[in-house]
Amino acid sequence: MLALPRVVEEALAASDALFLEIPMDMSTLTASMSKMMLPGDKTLSDVLPPPLYRRTDKYLESKGVNLAMFEKQKVWAIMAQLPLLDYLKELATRQPLDLALYMQAAGQGKELGGIETVDEQIGALESLTQDEQIKMLAKTLDVLEEAVRSGKSHTQSMVKTYLSGDEQALLDLMNEDLDLDDPVDRKLYDNLIIKRNERMAERVAKQLKAQPDTAFFFAFGAGHMGGPKGVVPLLKAQGVKLRRLTAADAGRLPKPKKP
Repeated sequence: MLALPRVVEEALAASDALFLEIPMDMSTLTASMSKMMLPGDKTLSDVLPPPLYRRTDKYLESKGVNLAMFEKQKVWAIMAQLPLLDYLKELATRQPLDLALYMQAAGQGKELGGIETVDEQIGALESLTQDEQIKMLAKTLDVLEEAVRSGKSHTQSMVKTYLSGDEQALLDLMNEDLDLDDPVDRKLYDNLIIKRNERMAERVAKQLKAQPDTAFFFAFGAGHMGGPKGVVPLLKAQGVKLRRLTAADAGRLPKPKKP
């Protein structure tokens, strides 16, 4: 995923500013990490029902991880990290894509920023009550354990589909276990995807209008882009002209501005 297509590298080099979902500076990352932690002396063993605690521990052990690493984290935080356990080696030795883009742009002296705040991004998960977080953790384990039984990796399927560039296939895969008739699923989907898509599109359009002479590179999670309520159609509805770049566009983009 870090091996960016040539046309993407050229687009980043030709831009004046990089805006991610949130800034990737150290103070923002530190604040983000602190918001994942349970308050006071609470631990997961205090919060989770004993059967779910043991089930989570068993799954972590199957991936070579000890639950003690997550004892102080909130339920939504461990839920979000479970699908990443198949990539522990990569996570330990390489930067995530958004941070890699941030460091590259910083090295090129670009303007840097985020389209959301940490509170806004994490607020989508914090909006779930503790009981709702527990329910979503159990559902996440259902999906991951079924993948193990079938000899598949849900996360590897996501990565493979992402790299294929098939936007609709990725959305279908992301949503295949989503039940919008379930009030908790609906609440999480609306807060994590729909409302944030609307906020992202509104702020991108505002940023473009405020700085018309600035070439922006906006980088958001792929799940926010497509679908009828994705950032791309929302921007088009606001009159922003968009065209998907392809390999054929390599070498045709404006040259980077001299510092």
